[in-house]
Amino acid sequence: MTQRFADPAAVFASFDHALPGQSGTRNPLRGDGFFDWDEGVSKTFPITERAQLIVRWDMFNVTNSVRFDPQSISSTLDNPQSFGQATALLTNYRLAQFAGRIEF
Repeated sequence: MTQRFADPAAVFASFDHALPGQSGTRNPLRGDGFFDWDEGVSKTFPITERAQLIVRWDMFNVTNSVRFDPQSISSTLDNPQSFGQATALLTNYRLAQFAGRIEF
């Protein structure tokens, strides 16, 4: 969990319950957006005239960027201690995979 506001008490004070007859605000909290950078490298090695070996290495989220899911940010006014805390990630952590294939 991480706090998304520098001063959560000040942000919490700016929110209020909608009274009967009021419409309130809609979607007041927005997230950082989505960022993901994937890369792949492959090399083909000839074995015979009809066969070849393909080696591949792929990386997902190369920069290991962390983006929190804006839907998981607590915006309930019932619990000021958890207000503004994000509990889920929008992106995966850095992953790598290695593959080899023989074609003939």
